[in-house]
Amino acid sequence: MTAPRTRTRTGAVAAAAAAVLVVVLAVVAVLVASEDQTPVAAPAPTPREATSSPAPATPEPAPEPRAPVTFRPTTMKIPALGVTAPMDPEVPDANNVLGVPSDPKRLGWREAGALPGADQGTLLAYGHVVNRGYGRGALYYLRELAVGDDIVLLGDQGERVTYRVVKSSIVHKADMPASEMLALDGPHRLALYTCEGAPDATGHRQQRVVVWAEQASAVEGV
Repeated sequence: MTAPRTRTRTGAVAAAAAAVLVVVLAVVAVLVASEDQTPVAAPAPTPREATSSPAPATPEPAPEPRAPVTFRPTTMKIPALGVTAPMDPEVPDANNVLGVPSDPKRLGWREAGALPGADQGTLLAYGHVVNRGYGRGALYYLRELAVGDDIVLLGDQGERVTYRVVKSSIVHKADMPASEMLALDGPHRLALYTCEGAPDATGHRQQRVVVWAEQASAVEGV
């Protein structure tokens, strides 16, 4: 009776071991079946955008300085005095004295000085107040010109520029501001003068009317 009991226990143990093996194999099968056999590719790295600094902008070249528009004056108009006078270029003589047109209705201008519209220097113009045999000159009433009055210069090609009086004075001829009137540098101005006062024993007038004017408009007609 004892031997059959032993065989029965052995058989039960074997059966239990077989059952465990079946379960283990089933779990392994499930795990194997659940694995993805295809390797997953890693995502491609996003290309980095260029981060180099932009090239510095090339500075614009400085504009070339423009030469001032100038012209040779041929006529002067002084509206406040009702004057229209032709102008003649004058150069110094052998004694370095500027000539003056004999006809007092004509004006002289210093050709070696500044031209109308220049950016510096003095434009010098002048004329007789009277002259024997000709009568009164274009500048006979120059002493009456006031600050703020206009003086207009014209060229033979239709050029035009306006100057505005900024100062008027009467001085002795020995006190004429020659260095300023002959200046080729400094602020651009128009200096206009004529004789003033009664003639002395020598027949000459010792005073001068001196008018200074500054450019009040751009040169037109060029």
